[in-house]
This record gives sequence, C-alpha cells and structure tokens, in this order.
Amino acid sequence: MPYFTRRSYAETVAASTAAPRPEAGVVALAENVLAEAAAGGAVIGPFRLRRPVAPGAEGSTLLEIAPEARGGRMRLRLTPGTLRSGDELIEAARVALDPATLELGDGVPGRVRVTVAPPAGATPGIYRGMITAGGDARFAVAIEVEVEA
Repeated sequence: MPYFTRRSYAETVAASTAAPRPEAGVVALAENVLAEAAAGGAVIGPFRLRRPVAPGAEGSTLLEIAPEARGGRMRLRLTPGTLRSGDELIEAARVALDPATLELGDGVPGRVRVTVAPPAGATPGIYRGMITAGGDARFAVAIEVEVEA
C-alpha cells in the first residue's frame, strides 16, 4: 500500500527543479553489471561488514569461497576495488585481503579476511564496491561497509 507525506509548496517546487538522481538500487545494479562484464563472470553478493566502522578505524569480515565439488584444483587472485557512497570514496588501497591469492581443492572452501579502513575524514554512509577474482575462475564479489558518524 503506498504512503504519502506532506511537504510544503516550496519543498515541492525545489524537489521538482532539482536535477534527478538515480535511485541507489539502479546505481548498484549498474555497478554490478559493469563489474560482471569486467570480471567476465557472475557477481556474488553483496556482503556487508556486520558492524558499522568509524572513520579512521578498521572493520572486517570473513568470506568463504567454495569451488564446485568436482571442479579440480583452482588458483584465484583477488583484487579489491574502490568503495563508493555517492561522490565519496574509500580507495582500493584501504581494502585489504588476507590472503589475496587462494588455492582451492575439490569442494574445499578457502577463507579470505576483508578489512576496510575508511580514512579519518570519511563521510558517513553505505559504501559499495567489488572484489574481483581472476585466475582459474573469474567473478566479482560485491561488498558493502557502513561508515558511521
């Protein structure tokens, strides 16, 4: 069921003359499509760090990557991308992957710790980006981190 909000005439006029911004879902979808094309495979996720991270601090999560049961041995090189929230960025250099290279066997998962360190002056918001995998398989993992005020 739709809902309605009450706004003043001035707010209505200002909203109608402002440049339209794409909805966050549309932007995320476009980023996923571009990442999928760049990775040459599927986009998995998004996975969000469980707790918000303060500017200047670090937050991390553990990702488990499992190959298909009969996929044989697989070597993956993981590369973080820049995280974005509107016009704000957390550069890829502030996203650490440990390890950045995985050796996977038949159905045996590998674990990667993703650590994000927003800069001290980071604007609060939800930052989204990709980790791309190359090597014996190509795919992208969407990640999100909330930077708190």
